[in-house]
Amino acid sequence: TSYPARLYVMEESSEPDVTEPEATEPDVTEPSVEVPTYVTSVEAGKEYKLGFVQGSNGNVLMFFNGEVANKYYGGSTESWDDAVTVVLETANGGYYLSYTKADGTKMYVNVVASGTYTNFTMAETASSVYTFDTEYNTLVTNLGDKVCYLGTYNTYNTFSASTYDKISNATSYPARLYVMEESSEPD
Repeated sequence: TSYPARLYVMEESSEPDVTEPEATEPDVTEPSVEVPTYVTSVEAGKEYKLGFVQGSNGNVLMFFNGEVANKYYGGSTESWDDAVTVVLETANGGYYLSYTKADGTKMYVNVVASGTYTNFTMAETASSVYTFDTEYNTLVTNLGDKVCYLGTYNTYNTFSASTYDKISNATSYPARLYVMEESSEPD
């Protein structure tokens, strides 16, 4: 059996030679976000937000809003943007803690005695000189023979002043100075 020979002619194509691009891995870099982070050292003139983590109410981060709450306390907000910016000013032996109200009035956060109570107050004159406590990363001040810190306790969402002997209680939440820092892990 014989088969007839066939001739095949290759025609040139007018289509360009298309090569597939090499497969590449998608960019999986997580976007960084800024999150409030408390500082472990301080410097005069730097801007911070004063805040505490309210551990009795679901670990909510609360910031000082610059307002008086219930006469003897500092008001709070969960919003970074609604919090006042505080600044440490150099003082003899430490720092004054100041902020500026919306109307431009400079205010100072002070710790004062009122009878047997230790109160968190705000005034146009500084009376409390703070130092930075590195064990709890918080500001402390002397009031007579007592060392006091700012923060809150129990289930309160207001800023108060307490004596240092209470700082390690399970329901004491010292205030810290916060800045925004980049993090690749959003909360």
